[in-house]
Amino acid sequence: MDLTRRTELQLAGHPFQAFYWPLIAAYVYSFASGFLLAGLAPQLIDVLSAEGGQNNHEKWMYACVLQGLILVRMSMWVEKVAGEPFGAPVRANLNWYVFAVIAVPFIHWMTFGIIGDFVSSGEGDWTVREDFDASMFTAERYSLMLFYTILLAPIVEEVGFRGILLGFLRGRGLPDIITLLITAAGFALLHTQYTLPAIGAVFILGLVLGWLRIASNSIGPPILAHIAVNAFVSL
Repeated sequence: MDLTRRTELQLAGHPFQAFYWPLIAAYVYSFASGFLLAGLAPQLIDVLSAEGGQNNHEKWMYACVLQGLILVRMSMWVEKVAGEPFGAPVRANLNWYVFAVIAVPFIHWMTFGIIGDFVSSGEGDWTVREDFDASMFTAERYSLMLFYTILLAPIVEEVGFRGILLGFLRGRGLPDIITLLITAAGFALLHTQYTLPAIGAVFILGLVLGWLRIASNSIGPPILAHIAVNAFVSL
């Protein structure tokens, strides 16, 4: 039995954590940290809740710390349970890494382009909701934003969805197509800042990343592909 399959079977016995880490943990950590800050440093709550482009540095710092804590705690749990801190081995054939960097961003770009041709009138941004506050995505303290969106968030999401959740579902014996649909749906619905058509494009990306995880028998290529996609979109 290979290492990836052994890890999946270990994860199969933990249904609550399999869904908690990718889908619920971010909300729990956000609520808990907000509760603590309200009691210990209420002035920071005012800084973090300021509307518009104010205090971007503090907001991104808070987001990075929060995601960093989730990544550390999640990795500690999955390593204890399954022996792999990312939910699956990182090593893979070099060809899969080349595919991850070149093909996956191109597929994502094509998906957005095709969907955009059908839903966009050519005016405005069709990808994000009208009530979404995009003020954090400004040039102020750009480095923190890029660190979060290009590096930290992709690793956290891939470990949660393609590492833990996908491994759990496969360990339970679900067909790969069902596993891909469930993980891609959860991944897409987590991106609540997007419109429904854009969520559809994210869903397709989730299918590609899940397929890449299964085909390469590794979590490394999906992580690199996600980083490449976010870098392409951000830059």
